[in-house]
Amino acid sequence: MKISEKIVILRKRMGYSQEDLANELDISRQSVYKCETDAAVPDLTKIKKMAKLFNVSFDKLLHDKIDI
Repeated sequence: MKISEKIVILRKRMGYSQEDLANELDISRQSVYKCETDAAVPDLTKIKKMAKLFNVSFDKLLHDKIDI
């Protein structure tokens, strides 16, 4: 499972909109959209923040071979 798919699933589980997640990560809503549609990959610091926010391990979020 790609990181983009994981971000969408975990964001929705938290009940967050793209705007909510953007505010938590201090990025634009457009950046969240790009990450969720494979148009961009979040940098490692944002992945680390997302892992903490979503309460999943960094590895689980980052690696394609690990499903959530």
